Amino acid sequence: MTLARPALATLLLSASLTASLTLPRASADTVTLVAVKDNTLFEDIGGLLSSGAGQYIFAGNTSGASARRGLLQFDLSSIPATAQIQSVTLDINVSRIARGGEMLSIYRVLESWGEGTSDSGSGGSGASAAPGDATWVHRSFNSVNWGNIGGFFNNVPFATASVSLGHVTFSTPGLAGLVGSWVSDPSQNFGMLVQGDESSTSTAIRFDSRENSVPANRPRLIVTYVCVADYNQDTVIDFFDYLDFVADFSSNAAGADFNADTVIDFFDYLDFVAAFSSGC
Repeated sequence: MTLARPALATLLLSASLTASLTLPRASADTVTLVAVKDNTLFEDIGGLLSSGAGQYIFAGNTSGASARRGLLQFDLSSIPATAQIQSVTLDINVSRIARGGEMLSIYRVLESWGEGTSDSGSGGSGASAAPGDATWVHRSFNSVNWGNIGGFFNNVPFATASVSLGHVTFSTPGLAGLVGSWVSDPSQNFGMLVQGDESSTSTAIRFDSRENSVPANRPRLIVTYVCVADYNQDTVIDFFDYLDFVADFSSNAAGADFNADTVIDFFDYLDFVAAFSSGC
């Protein structure tokens, strides 16, 4: 026996209402996340330098053409896996720079890395790496190496900005897409690498880390997302969203292709039920 689409929709609706009905909630949310881990990679052939617990992160080249690269990671677990990311802004505070207008770029890190207890202080020379620290050679000192010396990261930047003293923000569709991919698959969230201009000397900048004594200056990720279970887009997730989806699904309307695979089928219904049940 094969159920017609309206009958299937009615059956699934009846079976899932008990689990799915929740208090209404707004479908759009903005969360501000402070980095949960950060570090600096100091160019050093032996991989002996780091600053996992330092108040500052460095990026760019020193006067001696020695590179520094920053590492940042944010915990995105507070964002529902079914959420659609609308915008992402990375906010850092530049606390030292030789000249304004230096460029910083944000890249996706492709391997896990560590943050130990080393602290280079206010200067950018680096301190002796502690166990578990990320270094130029190691992603975890001194037992696990990077896939590439200097950090293993995607070589296409997701955001680039000209920086000067004070707060600097990065916000691009590419950065939003990157964060969205991490929300969908947290196992791939290895954080970001911040790279300065390494084509000349004296381009290094210093920005504040998560350990900085001024909370407002710590690296922040501001994420705005929309809950896809708000099917009728009235900013509230409630029974009317469910009814509207059932109506579209029963009539084979284009909007019922919930998983956007170009086919309206049982999997769209299951995906909508899952999103509605989770409240997002």
